[in-house]
Amino acid sequence: MGTSIKNFNQLPTIDFRSKICKAVDVNQVVILTAETGAGKSTQVPQYLAEHGYTRVIVTQPRILAARNLARRVREEWAERNTEDSSEIIGYRTAHERDDSGRTKILYCTDGLQLVRELTGSGTTDRQVLVLDEVHEWNENMEVLVAWAKRRAEEDPTFKVVVMSATLDDQALADYFETDAVIKIPGRHFEVTKRRGSDIIDELLRQLEQPQHNILTFLPGKSEIQNVTEAIEEKAKKAGVPIIPLHSQLEAEMQQKAFAGYPHGKIILATNIAQTSVTIDDIDMVLDSGLERRAEVRSGVEGLFIAQISQADCLQRAGRAGRTKPGEYILAPYDVMPCLPF
Repeated sequence: MGTSIKNFNQLPTIDFRSKICKAVDVNQVVILTAETGAGKSTQVPQYLAEHGYTRVIVTQPRILAARNLARRVREEWAERNTEDSSEIIGYRTAHERDDSGRTKILYCTDGLQLVRELTGSGTTDRQVLVLDEVHEWNENMEVLVAWAKRRAEEDPTFKVVVMSATLDDQALADYFETDAVIKIPGRHFEVTKRRGSDIIDELLRQLEQPQHNILTFLPGKSEIQNVTEAIEEKAKKAGVPIIPLHSQLEAEMQQKAFAGYPHGKIILATNIAQTSVTIDDIDMVLDSGLERRAEVRSGVEGLFIAQISQADCLQRAGRAGRTKPGEYILAPYDVMPCLPF
């Protein structure tokens, strides 16, 4: 999943590099919004480290994202700099550690205990905490944002960059009492959009003349298994791998989604692939328009399958068209509306 210097020097963030670094220099809190494909998660931490910040800690909502971003940035850093990227860039989760005493850019999961440990308790010179993917609002992020505001109030040297693909930036700027807001546009090849007949029918049709790298969004593991069983015979004859992608997979299995295959590939994913994971070679997105959410309805806690928002659809469409023109197809998938625990 490497990116050449030519490619990452063409990302929209490059035009904002000096503005971002200057804003962090003169403000405690900077709000940064960047559309999918702009390069915020990979490029902004590198800009800050190269600008002289000795430690850039970047939170991610998922282990897979922290691990893969660290791997990708190591590849880019090795092309940009002479330092050993395996020591300069690392990641930490509650149960995994891949960093060193020389680490400058550290990706980590968004648990408060881990972030507090990494940022230290006293005055830390030239350190920045980057809260990434804030739009994936969860209990961890809510607590982390509140803690970051309090820490900034107590420690005038503590710096925070809040980043998101879709965010009410003004509301967050008001919360942190900052006027440092930077908006970066995305960069995409054209993505055509249409409605499809049915997820399985669309996949079977694509397998008749396999040529695409297809990312298919489904609500959960059981739907991934059902679709796999429905298309696996035809996919095997066509020489196209079916690759599941969800948070419970082992790291080695997750990495298969990033590899290239001669006849294309079909990735069946949960919403983990919506924001936390970037697979550059996707040229077709099939979207069920559904996700599974843990909710309480009528006093009963359950995993409910619900329709996603229009903003979510646009974000999923943005998974295609990163390296070449793409297509987005919104196609129904027949599921039960509620799966209780």
